[in-house]
Amino acid sequence: MSPSPESDQTIGGALADRAGSHPGRTFIRFGNERFSYAEIDVLASRVARGLHDLGCRKGSLIALLLPNCPEYVFLQFGIARAGMVQVPLSTEAQGPLLAHFLDNAMPELLISTPQFLPRIEAVAGDLKRLPRLVLENTVDFEHLVDAPPRAPEVSVAGHDLAAIFYTSGTTGVSKGVMLAQRHNLHLASLIARLAALTPDDVFYSAFPYYHGVSQYMAVLPAMVAGASAAIAEKFSASGFWDDVRRHGATACWSVMTIPAALMKQPERPDDADNPLRVMFGMGIDPNIWEAFEQRFNLKFLNSFGSTETNLIIACPGIGAPVPNRRVSGRASEDFEVAIVDENDHPLPAGQTGYIVSRPRLPCTQMLGYYRMPEETVKVTANLWMHNGDMGYVDEDGWFYFTGRGKDAMRIGGENVSAQEVEAVMDSHPAVLESAVFALAGDLGEDEIKADVRLKADASVSPAEMIAFCRERMAKHMVPRYLQFRPELPRTGTEKIQKAKLKEEGLTAETWDSRRKEFLGAGRRVRP
Repeated sequence: MSPSPESDQTIGGALADRAGSHPGRTFIRFGNERFSYAEIDVLASRVARGLHDLGCRKGSLIALLLPNCPEYVFLQFGIARAGMVQVPLSTEAQGPLLAHFLDNAMPELLISTPQFLPRIEAVAGDLKRLPRLVLENTVDFEHLVDAPPRAPEVSVAGHDLAAIFYTSGTTGVSKGVMLAQRHNLHLASLIARLAALTPDDVFYSAFPYYHGVSQYMAVLPAMVAGASAAIAEKFSASGFWDDVRRHGATACWSVMTIPAALMKQPERPDDADNPLRVMFGMGIDPNIWEAFEQRFNLKFLNSFGSTETNLIIACPGIGAPVPNRRVSGRASEDFEVAIVDENDHPLPAGQTGYIVSRPRLPCTQMLGYYRMPEETVKVTANLWMHNGDMGYVDEDGWFYFTGRGKDAMRIGGENVSAQEVEAVMDSHPAVLESAVFALAGDLGEDEIKADVRLKADASVSPAEMIAFCRERMAKHMVPRYLQFRPELPRTGTEKIQKAKLKEEGLTAETWDSRRKEFLGAGRRVRP
C-alpha cells in the first residue's frame, strides 16, 4: 500500500514496508549495479547505526557533498531512519557559496569524497564552526556502510525535519528550505499517482542527487509504487535516450530546459522506439510540446511548484485532456492555490498576478528557511506561501505560469514576461538558448537584456537578432541589450543562473540596440 499523506508514516518506515513485501525486487539501478529493496533497507539500518556510533543523534544535521553514487542513496535512507537531518550540498559550490552553506547549516558531520577536499580546505579557516569531516575510503566512512544492521531505537514521526535543501541561487542568495518527512512522502505519492506508476516501472533521473528532483521526485515515487529507480551520473542530451533504453526506463522527471535540449539533438530513425511512456516536469515550451510527444512517443505531464511549495499545480494525469499547450495544470487537491496582487488581494480570472498557496494537510509545504526567520516571515505573509512566481487562472480553473516575479519586467508601463521573450528568441534557427532579464534603467523603469547562446557553427549579427524580435513581438518587449555568449552559467540541475548574469550586467561585448553599438567598442557598428 502507498504511504498515505495524512498518515504519520516515515521514510524509513515506508522503506521497511517495501522491503517486507517485495524484498528481492530491484529498487536502485546505478550504472551496472543493482540493489534490491531488502538490500537498501539493510544498508539504511547500517548507516543509521554508523551515524549513531559517530556520536550523532536524532535531529543532528548531516551535510553531504558527494557526486551521484549508490552511497548517496544509502545515506539518504539511513539519515531518515535515524531521525537525523540530511543537508545535501551542491557539487558546484565552492568558495563563498560553500562557506555560506556550511555557516548557515553548521552541520555536525560533513560527508564527502577526496575530490572535494581542496574546496573544503579552502574555506575551512573562514567557517564559524568546522564540522567533523568524514571522507570516502576512510575508516569512519567505511563504518557507515559496514556497521551492524541495527538502527538505533529512536522515535521518528512524519512531522520531523528530514532535510534542508538549499535553493539553487538562480534568483539570489541560497536559503535552506526545511522539509518534513511527511512532505517528502506526500510529494512522492502525488507524483506516483499522477504518473500512474506501477511496480513494473523504472523511474529515471539524471539530475544531481543533492537536488530534490532525484531524491524526492524519482527515488521516493518509485518506492511508493514498489517500482525501480535508475540514477545516472549526470545529464547528457546526446546520451539521454541510449541511457533510457539501457535501463528500460518508463518514466522520468524534467525541467523546462530538458525537452528543448532533446529536441535540438539530430533526429534519429529510432527516436520513437524507446520505453519512456511519460515525462513529468515543471514547464515545457508550448511551441514544442506536441512535437516533443510525437517525436519521442510519450506523454508530457506539465506541473508547477517549487522546493518551498510542493507540487501545487499539475495536469490531471496520463490521457486526461488539457485545454491547450500553455497550461500548467489544475490546483492539487491537497493545496489551496490563488492568484493575488502585491497586497495579496485575489485577482479575477484571466488577470496575471502572484501565485500563492497554502496546504490543506500539515507539514506538506516547507517548515521555513533554516536560521532565516526574517526570510520565512516574508514568504509566508497573510498565511500564504509566496515565492515570486507569476501566472493566472482561467474561468475553468486551469492555471498558467507566466514567469518568475523577478523575471516579470515593466517596460513603458507594460508588464513583460521574460519567458515570453525567451520563447521568441529561442525560435530563431541560430539560437540554442537564451536568458532574458531586467536591468535598472535610467528613467526608473526596467531595460531588457538578453544573453544568447548560439548553435555550433551558427551565425547571426546582433542587429539581425533584434530585427527578428521586432518582427515577432510588441515593441516594448524587444530587448535593448543583447550579448552572445559561448555558454550560459547553470546550476547543477541545468537551470540558467540569471542572478549571476544580472550581477555581471552590461559588458564591453553587450550590444545596445538603441544606439546600435557595442558598449565597449567606442564606435558605431553598422547593423
